[in-house]
Formats: sequence, structure tokens, C-alpha cells
Amino acid sequence: MIALAVVAIGLVAASTSIARLTANGTYLRDKTLAHWIAMNKLAEMRLAESWPDTGKTDDDIDYAGLSWHWTAEVTPTEVKELRRVDLSIARKDKDKDKERVVATLAGFIGQPRATAGLPAPWTGAGRAGGTPGPGNGNETPPPEENPPDEGDGDSNGDSGNDEGGDENGDQEQP
Repeated sequence: MIALAVVAIGLVAASTSIARLTANGTYLRDKTLAHWIAMNKLAEMRLAESWPDTGKTDDDIDYAGLSWHWTAEVTPTEVKELRRVDLSIARKDKDKDKERVVATLAGFIGQPRATAGLPAPWTGAGRAGGTPGPGNGNETPPPEENPPDEGDGDSNGDSGNDEGGDENGDQEQP
């Protein structure tokens, strides 16, 4: 009888552990899917041709065979060309009245450009040191590091001074 009680207690503990692992797996799946929904919705809002109005919007979505409800709250920021978007994604239970928020995501949306989503050409403006960037047509070739000596007739390339330095008396580095 004692052995049967020990086995029964062991089976209860094992089944409890398996139930927790299953619940944790479901939680992680829901959290991942909800985060994907939030990132997709934020990307849709960023790619839209019109800027989202400030305020709250929400809708239902079916994703991965499950029912979800998303809510987006768009608020202005101190930068007039940016708006903040706070998204919350809730899993709709079989009971239509109950929802539980699974993931939240905050992001920023810039004011759409007149180019309808096409990237602006890069001009290199604003680079450190005020130097223009490549590709703007104002480039000069870089100076050669060791320009060839011209016409001194010396075969070793120095100025004919055999003291081991150049014409200024500086020592050459190996």
C-alpha cells in the first residue's frame, strides 16, 4: 500500500509539471504571435500614404487560426513630424466578452513624404567635418602617397643625397 501511495504522489507531481509546461508553451506562443501582429500593424501604419489621425483605433484580426483584437493609440510628440503609436494586442477568448492583453508595443511614425514611400537620394549632407559625401559630383581624386620622383636620374629613387634622408634631411621610415 505504501508503494502505491508513493507512485500515486509521483504521478500527480509529474502531471502537474506537464500541465505547467503546456501552459507556458501556450503563453509563449501567444506572446510571440501578438508581438508579430503589433510589429506588422506598426509597419502598415508607417507605410501608409497618409498620416494616422491622433486618437484611438481598434479592430479584430484572425492570425494563425486565432482571434485577436488590436488597439492603437496615436499621440502627438514634441517633434511635429513624429507621432507616437502605442499598440496593444489582446487574445480573444472563446467567451466574446473576455480579452486579455498579451503584448504591447510603442513606436514612432514620421510624417509621410511626397515621394509616396520612395527613399530620398543620399547626398551625404550633414557628414562630420562638413565634407561632402561620395556621389555628389564634387569629388577630387585622393593624392598619391608616394608620387614618383621625376628626372633626377638616381636609380634608388631618392634625391641623390646618400645620407639616408630626403632633400629636407628627414629620415625615411622603413
